[in-house]
Amino acid sequence: MTSRTIPDPIRTELMLRVLSDPACRKIVIRLDEPKTAHSLIESCDLSSSTLYRKLEILTESGLVEEQVRINPETRHSTQYQVNFDELTVSLDDVRRIVRQVDDRDD
Repeated sequence: MTSRTIPDPIRTELMLRVLSDPACRKIVIRLDEPKTAHSLIESCDLSSSTLYRKLEILTESGLVEEQVRINPETRHSTQYQVNFDELTVSLDDVRRIVRQVDDRDD
């Protein structure tokens, strides 16, 4: 696991705002492995429009990444996965909000 501390208050605020959304948290919890939007619609019990909107927000915030899987026998599929194992928010020595991200080792 790779750990990095990031003193970026704007990005940290965005991540906190995104994680305050119950639907976004539900998606993050369900992404224990890469999944397609179709499987997330079923497991999260969300409409497709809501799910795609929340996936876009999660991707823009840096909490989730999108990967295209190419299968030569069928159409390609897009899978989503959480790109961190742990996210910690704290204050540094000069009282700035910082986040520490423990990246996934995939």
